[in-house]
Amino acid sequence: MKARNEYDLIGRNISSEEYLKLESLKIVDGITNVPPQSFRSHPNLRTVNISDSIKYIYSHAFEHCDSLEAISIPNSVVSIGPAAFSFCENLKSVFIGLGVEKIDRSAFSRCSNLTSIIIHNSKALFCKRAFYGCRNLSSIDISGNINLNCFEEGVFGGCEKLLSLKIDNNLYYDSRDNCNAIIETNSNSLYWGCASTIIPHSVTSISRYAFIGNILLKSIVIPGSVVRIKVGAFAGCSKLSSVKFEEGIIEIEDSAFYGCKMKSITIPEGLKKIENNAFAWCSNLAEVYLPDSVEEIGEHVFFECRKLKSIYIPKGSLNKFKSLFIPWYHIYLKELSA
Repeated sequence: MKARNEYDLIGRNISSEEYLKLESLKIVDGITNVPPQSFRSHPNLRTVNISDSIKYIYSHAFEHCDSLEAISIPNSVVSIGPAAFSFCENLKSVFIGLGVEKIDRSAFSRCSNLTSIIIHNSKALFCKRAFYGCRNLSSIDISGNINLNCFEEGVFGGCEKLLSLKIDNNLYYDSRDNCNAIIETNSNSLYWGCASTIIPHSVTSISRYAFIGNILLKSIVIPGSVVRIKVGAFAGCSKLSSVKFEEGIIEIEDSAFYGCKMKSITIPEGLKKIENNAFAWCSNLAEVYLPDSVEEIGEHVFFECRKLKSIYIPKGSLNKFKSLFIPWYHIYLKELSA
């Protein structure tokens, strides 16, 4: 790999003073990589034109470039190294071209004002924490046959204000009916949602952690087509105060609504199983209505729901529900009148 030399990248010899005053630069044609830390902590750099000859952007190349406002990764780039653009506090938009094969760990992490990402026909592996802590990220637009299994855990962790999410021209996923969500086409499972998602009636399950930590989500309707809400699907949605279940839900998995803010929950007939901690730490939850169809209830389903006063059950089902709940919950069980 070529040794670090900013003058080689710029294509002309300049003084250190002139270099530090640069607000805009074009990396000259013919250069194949941006070496580690090449422009790290540059104080004034606002725009960068990356030439089509660049294949590799190495670690920390633009880290802490606090004035950088936008970046477009051309199709020639194969790899973006660890923390290459991390802590670029003024970075607002990122475009990722179709040639990228790997976006390494923390590549764009902690870009606190990043609002928009466009991923165009990329086949990249998105490594852990690639966009972690981009707390104002509101829009992700994906195009092309990306397999989202290439998104490692925590890629968008801490991106808590996501409002717009869509994918186009993909064999594996879709955003049908302008739902503002990404759905796995073959399984009809909602893979990833956001604050403005409207769940289509063709969706049959909500995937693990599909909405986790979205602090803008306030209400959601679970259509009757959905039979299963998987682990942690809505966990940490701290403003989610209204959840409407249409008849069809069969299973609510572990920690599905952990830490939400509903005051009341009504689950329609057909539900068979509620797993451990499904509604734990729902601090506003005061009343719950359960159907006679319930067959299994896990431990600590309503753990630390300190405002809970009543779990309403059908008339004549008290003994059944006492056998399903651990004894600590028996004081909340109340039979409805016929």
